[in-house]
Amino acid sequence: RRLAERSPGRRMRLAFWSQRHPLWVLLLALLVLFGGLLAVGRLPIDPPSFSGYPRIHVRIHDPGVPAAIMEQGVARPLERIMADIPGLVDMVSVSAVGSSELALFVAAGRNLDAIERQVAQRLVEAREQLPASIDAPLLLRHSGAGLPVAEMLLGSSTLTLAQLQKWTEDSLVAQFTDIPGFARYEIIGGPVREILVIPDQRRLAALGLALEDVVNVLRGYKAQTLSRRQIGASQAGIQAVNVLSLRLANGDTVALSDVARVREGEMQDGARVYLNAAPVLRLLLYRKPGTSALEMEKAYKARQV
Repeated sequence: RRLAERSPGRRMRLAFWSQRHPLWVLLLALLVLFGGLLAVGRLPIDPPSFSGYPRIHVRIHDPGVPAAIMEQGVARPLERIMADIPGLVDMVSVSAVGSSELALFVAAGRNLDAIERQVAQRLVEAREQLPASIDAPLLLRHSGAGLPVAEMLLGSSTLTLAQLQKWTEDSLVAQFTDIPGFARYEIIGGPVREILVIPDQRRLAALGLALEDVVNVLRGYKAQTLSRRQIGASQAGIQAVNVLSLRLANGDTVALSDVARVREGEMQDGARVYLNAAPVLRLLLYRKPGTSALEMEKAYKARQV
């Protein structure tokens, strides 16, 4: 028994050794620390991404109100109200001039309908905490498959929004379209590009056609009738509009370019996006169903470098 008391255990010997050699202990600790830092960057673990999670969006508009006031009076209260809803994995709010939007990310496998009902109920209960001047909140839901994989805000101190949008469509988007799984893109905040179709009334009458025949053809491109003489075909390429055909009474067809003049029209303002009070473009990139959201996100980020 006395021998056992005199012989310190392994832990005691290690403690005694550490006390006698503090410099070696410090060097070993630093070695472990730096080894851990080097290993973290090489671990085969992807960072958390919410690109593929279902979302519930709450949008509130109060035209003309500064972004800072929208954030303090609308976005922040909404965040506190929604924070303890079970099944949410993250929450992001964005405020701009006259609007605030709260994106609620729902955990995979949770009942999206039930959570949406809870969000709607919270909005009813929170109405008194929000400014009286706001419009009725708009509640939207998106499944993970239909959400954008990547998002960019684009601004320029030298280009107008119209010029920046044209550069984005002609140059920037082209860098991503060849990525496997790319589906489509969407630009928000820029002017709406328009093509004008000006029919030749005499030519139409000579062929037995009416202006309504031209309108009906353009409706296939979701065009809007601006007047009896100028018809705007939004979001349609000039070449695509030129090759449209109209059917004659005898069964023959005539190209739209033979009975109308097609040209670029005026630019109309669409929805605006602001970053630090400056108007910018919001570019959204989408993937095809069944492709990996995380792999697509990595590919998009690699192209941005």
